[in-house]
Amino acid sequence: MSLIPARAGRWAARLILPLLAAWSFSVAFTFPEGRNLNRIWSDMEGYYAYLPAVFIYGSFDRDSLPLHTPQEFKAHPETGRINLRFTYGVALMEAPFFGLAHLITKRGWFRTKKFPTGFTQAYSDALVAAALVYTFWGLWLLMGLVRQQQGDWAAVLLAVLLFWGSNLWFYAVVQSGMSHAYSFFLFAVLVWHTPRWLARPSLGNYALMGALVGLITLLRPTNAVVVLYPLLAGVTRWPDFTARLGGLLRQWPGLLLAAGAVLLLWLPQFAYWHHISGQWLYDSYEGYGFTHLLSPRLGAVLFSPRNGWWVYSPLMILPVLAVFWALFQQKGQGLPALLPLLLTLYLCGSWFEWWFGSSYGFRPVIEYYALMALPMMGLLVWAWQRLHQTWQRGLLLLPLLLGIAYSLRMGYLYRWYWSHADWTWEKWAEVMTTQFF
Repeated sequence: MSLIPARAGRWAARLILPLLAAWSFSVAFTFPEGRNLNRIWSDMEGYYAYLPAVFIYGSFDRDSLPLHTPQEFKAHPETGRINLRFTYGVALMEAPFFGLAHLITKRGWFRTKKFPTGFTQAYSDALVAAALVYTFWGLWLLMGLVRQQQGDWAAVLLAVLLFWGSNLWFYAVVQSGMSHAYSFFLFAVLVWHTPRWLARPSLGNYALMGALVGLITLLRPTNAVVVLYPLLAGVTRWPDFTARLGGLLRQWPGLLLAAGAVLLLWLPQFAYWHHISGQWLYDSYEGYGFTHLLSPRLGAVLFSPRNGWWVYSPLMILPVLAVFWALFQQKGQGLPALLPLLLTLYLCGSWFEWWFGSSYGFRPVIEYYALMALPMMGLLVWAWQRLHQTWQRGLLLLPLLLGIAYSLRMGYLYRWYWSHADWTWEKWAEVMTTQFF
């Protein structure tokens, strides 16, 4: 996919992630939304606060846990214990970085004050490191798959497009405490592991598949639809699907082991719900719900100035087109990516707050970029190989470069009130005309 020697491609594939990581760390604390910002607040605090509650304060009591945004999280009226609303999956993945920040704070290293509260800047900075590590780990896995199929330069382009050409970078660099960078990594592991599980359905591979599904649902329960990916991977005809189901039933010990892995990961969540409410299953969202199931706001999800997916990440039209293209050109890759994406768009469009609060772009689809990565690069390489003139290939690359520039610039300009009902196309246009250039 290049006019440059193969050796240069190998070096580019080795260097692209370190270069993106260096850029990320250099800007994480200088962007307007990131400068001197303690990221442990609102939803990010709800995901994270399990860690200080368990390992520092030993309590979820309202009077014991010093939340930064206590107005966001109500205490149960009978027990007085705080309902953090979100499941503990993000906290589990943040735990190693929390532990390092706690050690640094207790020892006073790097001029930190010896006040290990769990909510100081050192802990917040650890969340940035965690999100970046998981993001680049996920990109590395996907790049490895693309390098095998399409070559080094395709892998380099994949990393740049997914990271800079979408809102993935924003949730790795700026709002690092949200769930999406972590979910993106887990989805990438699922894409990497699925062919291994299909080729060798051992008990160990079933256990890993169950652990992946358990973690994915612990981070965001609605992402349970991703089980369709391994179920449909490689399926091109109805007989293939029935054969897949029959094979799964014959491998029932593996299925039981996978289900046991899911249950094992969820047991602490059940225990927490019982601890705060006396119920093993608890509606932690307290009345929030899918109020638009019969009239999902799909058009707004894609095109609204209030976080519309393709308004702020227009390049992400490409992987969606690629998934439809793969239905016919790369049979077995299109359907397992398309169905989970469509179900997620429907569920999120049905959510009572379909714009998903103060977010940059439509954040619930970030992890699904991992499912669409291989079809996207398949389509781009297919198009590249059919363009033989330099100017033709330049015309293919130009919108990609413009889309990356747009994503980065709009992320830099982003402000939290872009999600409000009065954020209209007129105000978006005003930003474009007065601040963008």
